[in-house]
Amino acid sequence: MIHPAYSDPQLLEWTLDLSKQFNLKTFCETGTYHGGTAQIVSQYFDKIITIENNIDFYNIAKNALQNTKNCDVYLGNSPEVMEQCLEKNDSSIFFFLDAHWEHYWPLLDELKVIKEKNLKPVIAIHDFYVPDENGNAKFGFDHYHGQPLNFDYIKSSVESIYGENYNIKYTTSATVNSGVIYIFPFK
Repeated sequence: MIHPAYSDPQLLEWTLDLSKQFNLKTFCETGTYHGGTAQIVSQYFDKIITIENNIDFYNIAKNALQNTKNCDVYLGNSPEVMEQCLEKNDSSIFFFLDAHWEHYWPLLDELKVIKEKNLKPVIAIHDFYVPDENGNAKFGFDHYHGQPLNFDYIKSSVESIYGENYNIKYTTSATVNSGVIYIFPFK
C-alpha cells in the first residue's frame, strides 16, 4: 500500500505553517494518484484543485473524493489544466507538485504556467533530492532520463518566477522516504 505524501506529519505541519503565514486558501496538487493527499488537506483549505493524467487513477480518486465538497478533480495534462483553471495574479495558492513519473515530467511546464500567470505562491515539490550535510541524498528522490529531481534542474524556472526573492527549505524527516523542497517568496 502506498501512503499519501501528507500522511507525513512534518510535510503537513510545514504546509499548514506556510499556508497560514502567506494566507493561502487554495491547495493545487498535480499528480492526484488515488486522492489521499487531497482528502487529507481538504480539511485545512477552502478549495482543493487536484489534477491527474492517468484515467484509472483519476477514476479511483474521483470516487474517493466524491463527498469532499471543496475538491475539484481534473483529468488531463497538469500544465494544460493549470492554464485553464488558475486565475492570473492569484498568489493565494499552495502548489504541491507531484506529477513526475512515466514518460513525461511536466514539472518545468507547471512552473512555466505559474510564471505566466504571474503567481508568487508557495510551492512544494515531492520526491525531491534533499542533500544531507555531505551533499548526499538524505531521502528517496525521482530521476527523469538520468536527470535527478534536484535544485539545479528547477533553478532557472524558480528564478523566472521569483527573481532572487525566494527562500527554499528542505524537509528534515520523511515518513514515506521521499524528500520535499519548499519554495516561497520573501515576506
